[in-house]
Amino acid sequence: MAARLSPATSAVEIWHDGTKLLANAGEPLAFALIAADRIALARSPKLHRPRGPYCLAGACDGCLARVNGVPNVMTCMRRAAGGEKVETQNVIGSRGTDLLRASDFLFPKGIDHHQLFAGVPIISAVVQAFARRVAGLGELPDEPQLPREARKLCVDVAVVGGGRSGLTLSEALGRANVGSVHLFDDKLELGANLRLLSPERADAALLAAHAASVVCHPETTIVGLFESPGSAPPTLLTANAEGATLVSARAIVLATGSSDRTLLFGNNDLPGVFSVRAALALLRAHISIGPRVLLIDASEMGRVFEQLATDQLQITHATSDSLLSAKGSARVSGARFRDTKQTWRGEAIVIDGPRPSALQLAIQAGFAVEFSGEAYRLRSPASTAADLPPVWVTGSAAESSGAKADTYALATAMSHFLGQA
Repeated sequence: MAARLSPATSAVEIWHDGTKLLANAGEPLAFALIAADRIALARSPKLHRPRGPYCLAGACDGCLARVNGVPNVMTCMRRAAGGEKVETQNVIGSRGTDLLRASDFLFPKGIDHHQLFAGVPIISAVVQAFARRVAGLGELPDEPQLPREARKLCVDVAVVGGGRSGLTLSEALGRANVGSVHLFDDKLELGANLRLLSPERADAALLAAHAASVVCHPETTIVGLFESPGSAPPTLLTANAEGATLVSARAIVLATGSSDRTLLFGNNDLPGVFSVRAALALLRAHISIGPRVLLIDASEMGRVFEQLATDQLQITHATSDSLLSAKGSARVSGARFRDTKQTWRGEAIVIDGPRPSALQLAIQAGFAVEFSGEAYRLRSPASTAADLPPVWVTGSAAESSGAKADTYALATAMSHFLGQA
C-alpha cells in the first residue's frame, strides 16, 4: 500500500469521489491521492483499463480527473488549496468497478471501433456515437469557462526549460547584460531533475537566476514554436492559468531536458508502474509507493531513490531485458521475468535507465533528427559559428547529437551574437 511516511504538516481537506482526504497545502492533488493509496485514478478511453500516474509531470494521462466540475485536469499539476472535489471520470459505476471494463475482456486483442460495424446502415452511426460518449473525455464543465486574455510579450532571450542547463544559462546571460532574459517551464517548481537529486543545489541555482534579473515563468506550457514573417525570429506560444501569450524574442534557447523512459513489457500500463522521477518526487514528499518496489535499470536517480528509501522500502533490482510482464488486474501485485520461473511480489515497479531527449520543440524549430535505433537524436550539434541562428539547443537535447553541452561557452557565443544583432 502507498502511504505517507510522516503526517501532513499543513493539512487541508479535499474530497475524492465523496471521500474526505487530507492533503498538504500546496502539494499536487495526485500526491495526496496516492498517499491515500488511491493509485488507480483514471480509466483508458476505449477499453477502460485502470490507469495510474506514471510520470507525475503532466506528460501522461494516468492522473486525469474531474476537479471542481472541470474535466480532464492533470491532478499532478494542480496544487491542493483545500476544498477541491476530485471525481473519477470516464466510468459507469465507480472508480474501482467500471462496467465498461467488460470491453477489455470481450476484446482481449483490442478493438478498432472505427471499423466496428463500419458501413452498416444505422448501426454504424449508433456505434460511433456510443464510442464517443463512453470515452468520457469530452464531458463539458459544470459551469461555462470564461475566456482568458491573450497578450504579447517581447523579450531579448527566451529560455525554454527550467532544469539545470536552463537555470545556469539564464543566469549567465543575465549577468552578461544581454537584455531581458525570461525563463519558461511547465513544472510547478523550477529545477526539474536537479531538484530531485539535490533540492539545495536547485534552490541555489534558482536564487542565482533571480539575482541575475532573470524573469521566471513556472507553470507555463510552451504550446508551440512558430515561424514569424520575413526574417523575424520564431515566436513561442505559451499558456498558463492566466491565459495565452505570444512571446517574440531576439534569441530562443531550448533547454527542454529529457522525457521519462517507457518500456515495452506485459501490463506496463497497470497502476503502480512509475517512472523513477515520479517515485523520487513522491519520496521527497515523504510518500511511499509501497513497501516492496522493483527497480529497473538503476542509474543515478535510481540510486538516490534507493538511498532515501533505505529504511522505508524493500527494493529489488532487475534489468529491462529480464522483465517479462507486470502482474495484477487493477494495480501492480508482482512481476514475471524472462527465462526463469522466478516471480516477484510487490506493489510498485519503478522504471529508471536512459531517458530520451525532449526534441519536439527542436523539430518545430527546424533542427534535423534521426533515429539511432534506441532513440531520436539531433543529427548534428548546434552551430557555434559567429553567425549563430536565433534558436539554440542546449542540455541533454544538445548532448543527444554527440556534442558536449558547454553552457558557459554557449552564453558567451550568444552574448556576442546579440551584441552584433
